[in-house]
Amino acid sequence: MTLMCPSTPRTTSVEPFCFEGQPVVHVGFSPLGTVLESATSFGLPLGCIGMTPVDMYCGPLPGEAGIPSSVTTCFVGETCETWPISVPDCSGPLEASLVTVTPTCYDTLGPVLIIRYAPADSPLVSATANGTDLACYDAPEPGWYMCSGVPGAAGDALTVDFCLEDGTCFSEASHVSDCGLAHWDEDWRLIAVACTDVETEISFMIDTGLGWLVPGASYTYSAVDDEGSYSCSVHPTVAGRIYCAGPRPEHPGTLNFCLQQDGAAAPTCEAFDIYPGWVAETPSCAEEPEEPVDPCSVYTDDHACNLDKPACHWVYNPAPGYCESTP
Repeated sequence: MTLMCPSTPRTTSVEPFCFEGQPVVHVGFSPLGTVLESATSFGLPLGCIGMTPVDMYCGPLPGEAGIPSSVTTCFVGETCETWPISVPDCSGPLEASLVTVTPTCYDTLGPVLIIRYAPADSPLVSATANGTDLACYDAPEPGWYMCSGVPGAAGDALTVDFCLEDGTCFSEASHVSDCGLAHWDEDWRLIAVACTDVETEISFMIDTGLGWLVPGASYTYSAVDDEGSYSCSVHPTVAGRIYCAGPRPEHPGTLNFCLQQDGAAAPTCEAFDIYPGWVAETPSCAEEPEEPVDPCSVYTDDHACNLDKPACHWVYNPAPGYCESTP
């Protein structure tokens, strides 16, 4: 059975900040599946980097720091919108310019906060908003986190305090995003596909909106595509969210996920046909092994190479030849 959800209006936030010493904007939007076609400022195209499927960093912004400016965003199939901003001053130390807290919206989580800091030598270990603990999820880029569980109503002022593993702490002012009245509790959503530190594996998360799906719940599941199956477990802090990982498919097909609470008459299933595309766009995050260096390659002519026989020998073709170890 595939669950249906009502049409959800798009929400967008455009916030200027400094990224690697350059003035840029963070463009956050929902629902999942919305495609940012272009971002421009004063008619000049901005380069955009995707942090998540619903978060883009676009820049650099033209113009001098402090001047009134604007950014125009165009989403596929929709009318373009222009957002007034002020170009940030990014001339200060890199460490200071890259501590930002940006409010935005996420499909299944509602209002969220994007925490960004650099240098990113130490991971984030805690974050609160007006004293309320936030649940934070790291992105593939170090020093970038999305935090949910934001307290308050749309527009409310927030004081966001967060600390790193090395003991460094920050406090930033922010606010609660207005994410409209749309809710996705009636539909299961594939919210993330990511690499693992094992080159041959891939992982993903699914939000089900099921309040009973918490650590300790009794259930059975299956998660399969055209090539294999995945092992899944309940997310430790977000009710209704499940995390899965398994062998990375070479030619993935539709991801089919089924879940049955113990005692239920039948499982509930969802098919995710967007899964193959997300897998294709997710690079491996495993460290590339270093290519072994042939010790005989230090010899650049046949005379020197052959003096080291039998350990080395000269290969004459293709010209001009090279020295390699004798098998």
